[in-house]
Amino acid sequence: MIAKNISQAGFSSFDGLHFTNGYHPLWQLLVSGLSYGVRDDSSLLLVTILLGIILSIVSLLLIYLLLTKFRISPEWKAISLLLGVFFILLPSWYALEPFLATTLFLCSLYYYFQRYHDTSLKSQCVLGLLLSITVLARLDAIFVTPFFLLSLFIRTNKSDLKKLVALFYLACFYAIPILIYVGLNLFYTGHLTPISGAIKSSFPEITISNLPLQLGYLVRVAPPVISSLCNTLTLVYTLANQRQKIPPLLQDLLLINIGVLCFSGYEFLFQKDAMWGLRPWHFAIPNIVMLLSVAPVVSRFLPKSLPVLIIPLLILVNLIAVNQKFLTPTATNPIKSDLFATANWIRQNTTDDEVIAVTDPGVIAFFSGRKTISLDGLTNDFEYQKIVQKQKLQSYLNENNVSYIGIFARGHDTSLPVNHIQLKSRLFDSFDTLILEEGNRVFTSPYGSYSVWKNQINSQENSLQ
Repeated sequence: MIAKNISQAGFSSFDGLHFTNGYHPLWQLLVSGLSYGVRDDSSLLLVTILLGIILSIVSLLLIYLLLTKFRISPEWKAISLLLGVFFILLPSWYALEPFLATTLFLCSLYYYFQRYHDTSLKSQCVLGLLLSITVLARLDAIFVTPFFLLSLFIRTNKSDLKKLVALFYLACFYAIPILIYVGLNLFYTGHLTPISGAIKSSFPEITISNLPLQLGYLVRVAPPVISSLCNTLTLVYTLANQRQKIPPLLQDLLLINIGVLCFSGYEFLFQKDAMWGLRPWHFAIPNIVMLLSVAPVVSRFLPKSLPVLIIPLLILVNLIAVNQKFLTPTATNPIKSDLFATANWIRQNTTDDEVIAVTDPGVIAFFSGRKTISLDGLTNDFEYQKIVQKQKLQSYLNENNVSYIGIFARGHDTSLPVNHIQLKSRLFDSFDTLILEEGNRVFTSPYGSYSVWKNQINSQENSLQ
């Protein structure tokens, strides 16, 4: 929705009414470019999904090329690629931004290892910009990319002025685009980070009581974290062993894995609501670090016959994942069915110029075709957080001529005459309550997870006018 508004209205907005910076800028810019040429909503969605799939395939190809350059055995390359199918290719069907970031980060590494001794200005410019736009494609890459630069600095001969100057240019080309983005955020919003990051973070207060421990989360989140921990401990042990010298590649991987651990620590310790703010796709770059590291770091200490056992197991896991993702009937996923049914009802029962306000707005906004105010705050402006904090949400909805209010899975009960729905200002950890009368409920989705109410107060004000 933001990409459509940027390309068609020239306005960075989710709802078409208010400014937002709640997105990863480079991915949004790329999709905005696509929406210039693809005006049909369904076609735009398919093109975006196709782009994600292509980028994931390119990422796997780059992993193969890097492992070949590292002289990894065919068996371990196969293991890395099979892991890549599970952690990279299959999630690419979500059409999200991580796959642009993984591709760019892998391009950075491949470019660097192709020009290992090149200290020219052009080389530093290209590498610095590649690392910089990796961050702009996925902002949490800021935890990992500086550690790669730190590795280059540590390995640079401090008496070689030419290499130090080259490293300085590299740091400048890396930092300037990021500083421009941060400066624009500060100028337009008064905050360094986008709204989507600001409302999720509890930093510096640690919040570990609500970590997502369900298997569906852990199977995609835990492996890259465990991998980076094992890789780091293995490389530190090797480095401490005076009889062995770590080659430059492993030194780089050591620092990159430390960066992954720093990112993972932030994700697990400083999310206000881990079930809402900590998602498997946040670990896209840690996943590719895992795929690049496991063979050159760990395989040296494992039995040579082990791949014979691992490869069939990974093939089986991928087949199970493909069956679950593509061959399971839609009816077994009631949440998706309810979202599409609600969007369809709104499209058929409202006019093109009506405004709605809903929680979990992505599918509803895209497929209903209506201006949709998010009640979650993730793609709003910072002012919305103050409105909820001051408990003026109902007035805000009326001022924006909201006709319908949609609520997803917030405990609405059809047996009650009135539902009191609490909505949170995550930036200020405060609540406002919408009072929704049962008589104004106009739609409940087939599986009961989504309900729509007529905004009766606004309707009465319009009738008086």
